[in-house]
Amino acid sequence: MSIDPVLRDYDALQGQVVTLTNDSLVGYRQVGGNSGSELVADLAASLPRPTAGGTTYTFRLRPGIRYSTGQVVKPEDVRSSIERSFKLRSTFSRAYLKVIVGADACVRRPATCQLTEGIVTDASANTVTFRLTRPNPDFLADLAGPGAFVVPAATPPRMSGPAPPRPPALT
Repeated sequence: MSIDPVLRDYDALQGQVVTLTNDSLVGYRQVGGNSGSELVADLAASLPRPTAGGTTYTFRLRPGIRYSTGQVVKPEDVRSSIERSFKLRSTFSRAYLKVIVGADACVRRPATCQLTEGIVTDASANTVTFRLTRPNPDFLADLAGPGAFVVPAATPPRMSGPAPPRPPALT
């Protein structure tokens, strides 16, 4: 068993823990009832509207977000985390994030996954821009899944061996 957010070898209870202890640009409102199915900004300052015919989404990170280590969450962490999920051959990423420009190459050659064309980061503006191969009205919901949980860019992709340590919590 692993609590790495990308690895889906956990049961329902472990899945709830992973969902409650990890964050993405967007997430679901943490309340009961119908309101719990509402998408809200999580690491992002707000939910963006798609542009370029529904193929581009630009997120601005909330300022001052830190991991439990004290390290600041950076735009590059977002791209690196999604690349890592492809490198780990995440079934979630292969199914739901394949619409990102360059993801097809990541599916074919996970070890060399690079999404610099599909996920453009700007550290000075604190933004992450996703470029899609086609419009996807479910893209924001797809970003709320485990393949898009954000971990520090230096988190290694573990493809074998013992389970990786739990990524630091966000504060």
